[in-house]
Amino acid sequence: MIVSITFLYLSLRKVEINILVSLLNVSFIPVLFYILILCLIAAYLRAVRWKILLKEYKIVSINDTYNYNNISYLFNNIFPVRAGDIIKVLMISNKHKISKIKLFTSVGLERLFDMTGLAFIFLFSLTINGLPDWFYRGSIIIISGFLILLIFLYLLSLKKGKSDFKSGRTNLFTKFLEKLTDKFDKLVSYLKILQNPAISFYLIGISVIIWIIYVSTGIIILNTLLPDVNPVNISVVSILFVSFSMLLPAAPGNIGTYQYACILAFGLFDIPESNAFAFSIFSQIPAYIINNIIGMISLYQEGLSFKKLKKIKDNENYGNEFV
Repeated sequence: MIVSITFLYLSLRKVEINILVSLLNVSFIPVLFYILILCLIAAYLRAVRWKILLKEYKIVSINDTYNYNNISYLFNNIFPVRAGDIIKVLMISNKHKISKIKLFTSVGLERLFDMTGLAFIFLFSLTINGLPDWFYRGSIIIISGFLILLIFLYLLSLKKGKSDFKSGRTNLFTKFLEKLTDKFDKLVSYLKILQNPAISFYLIGISVIIWIIYVSTGIIILNTLLPDVNPVNISVVSILFVSFSMLLPAAPGNIGTYQYACILAFGLFDIPESNAFAFSIFSQIPAYIINNIIGMISLYQEGLSFKKLKKIKDNENYGNEFV
């Protein structure tokens, strides 16, 4: 919360209220319709991606992945530290009795393909002229990092057989190591999905489209809010800054850090803080509300409530969480 308040202060300190008010008076009803459609498309594509990652579990339907993904976004918007990712694993594990270690690995792979899709946005940003040298160098380093991580996980997926851990002694430490080794083997076995080029490229394609949708949302908002600027370049750079702001420990919904990320991004194009702050409001709040509404609908469709979810979480045996 302190981080969010600090960044919100930094975002507002140079904002001219009269300019901000005039920008916020722009008729935004048609834009809200486009944001709604794009949010729904992105939600469906995220569900398709997770369904593919869980393809070995025929019992898991696209409706499951759609609803539980939406519920996870609802929780991420309400609670800190991405609690929604944990909640969706516990929910689907509780419903279909699926190994939690494989479900958590699938969520990790979701993040991996998210990063891969983001790497393509970074790649596009290298074509934008006039940005500082540090931005281009940073983009190249980040793209290289994503590629190294992807190659490392692919090589790890090639591991055959089980890890050989033998100890002549039996104590709490050796039992812990044996259990850890077993969990590692389960994780590696699930990574074998990366060995399928068709599935991997399909998942990368879906992830790239999802990021293009995010960029498109920014373009639509900029065309309405600031028609005289280059909407593609500014939206791309804003998305990159916002994506990294989500790594900071902030209040739910990334309030404050989101606004400051937009101000930093717009600053690279010499656009005033008032315009950047207005953009942050129009790009964050409608999507925030829409995703929360979709999450509440999915919560209702699954016959769940916040009270029931807390009960599921409380009933989990965290000593055996990765079963």
